[in-house]
Amino acid sequence: MKKSPVYFLSTIIWLFASLAYAQPSEFELYVFAPTLDVQTSPESGQQPVGTLTYGDRVYAATNTNDDDKTWINVRAETKAGHVEGYAHAEALLPVPVPDITKAGFASLTDQLTARGEPRGTKTDDTTTLSQTYHHGVTLVTRTFHTPYGDFSEQQISVSGITVPQGFLLARAIVNQDGLTSEHMARTSKMEIDETGNPFIFDDSHWQMISVGQTSDGVTISFPERAD
Repeated sequence: MKKSPVYFLSTIIWLFASLAYAQPSEFELYVFAPTLDVQTSPESGQQPVGTLTYGDRVYAATNTNDDDKTWINVRAETKAGHVEGYAHAEALLPVPVPDITKAGFASLTDQLTARGEPRGTKTDDTTTLSQTYHHGVTLVTRTFHTPYGDFSEQQISVSGITVPQGFLLARAIVNQDGLTSEHMARTSKMEIDETGNPFIFDDSHWQMISVGQTSDGVTISFPERAD
């Protein structure tokens, strides 16, 4: 049966209406605190309806760095069952958690999928290797060639997160002492550099942490102590 132009026009209008009322895409977030309570509304002091733990994956209709949110509505399937409600946004990042049984940046990158082959540049003094991963992570390894031998330093860049979130990621990377260690309670004050960008430099523990803001996220490195 031949379909009239009115039929096709009605179909097009229905498709646009469906898109207009479609639910927004959900963000996949991960818990970066040893435990994180979930409650029925975004107000302090309420009885928790459930508790999330380090590494739990949750879903939310908005990202945690949108509009400086303090609370975020999440849902998750945990070992204890379905959990849904409001949780503190500061402990939720759009990056899988590092494996705290491993050392260095491998604790994070081993949880990610590489995108393409590593890219490198080389001069007489330096070799730079860059590997990009899903979740907006790029690992950069610089090897310096000196008369006394080669030595390397690494840093990662992560897009879509803030400096305070980058600090939570950094403290999980350096933590190999379990969820109850001092590292998981480690805090630091955010400062502003001479160009007006926020940064965190924390030397309160044996492993120093440096987190700086970029145009689309942060860079994380672990400077060596001079002493």
